[in-house]
Amino acid sequence: MMDTKSVALIFAIFPLSCLATDGKTTFQYEHNWKTMDRRHSDSIKLIHKLTSGWSYEVKFSTSAGGNSNYDTAYDDMQGGSGGLVIGKDFKLSDKKSTITPSFETSIGSSSVSYQPGIKYNYSINKEWSAYARYRYELKKISRSTRYSTISNSDKYGYAGDTYLSKSDTGRHRLDTGLTYSGFKDLALTYVFNYYLGDNVTESYSYKNGKFIEKNYTVHNGKKNDYENQFKIQYKYFKKLMPYLEVDDVTVSGTSASRQAKIKIGFNYVF
Repeated sequence: MMDTKSVALIFAIFPLSCLATDGKTTFQYEHNWKTMDRRHSDSIKLIHKLTSGWSYEVKFSTSAGGNSNYDTAYDDMQGGSGGLVIGKDFKLSDKKSTITPSFETSIGSSSVSYQPGIKYNYSINKEWSAYARYRYELKKISRSTRYSTISNSDKYGYAGDTYLSKSDTGRHRLDTGLTYSGFKDLALTYVFNYYLGDNVTESYSYKNGKFIEKNYTVHNGKKNDYENQFKIQYKYFKKLMPYLEVDDVTVSGTSASRQAKIKIGFNYVF
């Protein structure tokens, strides 16, 4: 697995070749906070889009506040992860539709994810646009973290044994969005996400001499989940576009509760 320093190095080096070519480059910074987890996190992206329709994206994210250090931003930064995204726009003959196949790889401290996908975008008129997208996310756990070791004090004959405790997972991701740009300086967007996944390898929990196969859960003990996203973007400045987004997300895979994820960020085009 690649560590945080390696991901940061990729973020620093990879875009240089893109910046030397034609097209448009966007820098994005975003700060997140979840109302029940009470954790702050930050992400940065560098996106370069060529006039030919090819696009390249490098991203890096980290979170703040370890242990019980809740509600603290930019302190005790940890959990760095990064990724690369490549895509290609294909304009259809109606001149209002675009199909974009893409491939993404994300690198975390204990896993790597691969995510092919395809997106359909439709420009309804000058004020309204809509899209639909499908992605499949395969998440592979590192060898160093997929195994657990039973305590040497175990009384059931398994003292010191190792066993598979984390599974590789596969998840279907579907999202659709609608954007209204009829205001002079504002754009409003609503996005609905749906997730459906499962374990693609076996894993177990161990207690009192028994191994129990783990189930894949993302919300309230189920294999499916959803999210609602509401975003407002300010377009007064030519190159700098700040935005505010509020998402409705789950708390954990075993909880029926939901929470708000608040995002504040900006896009800068150069």
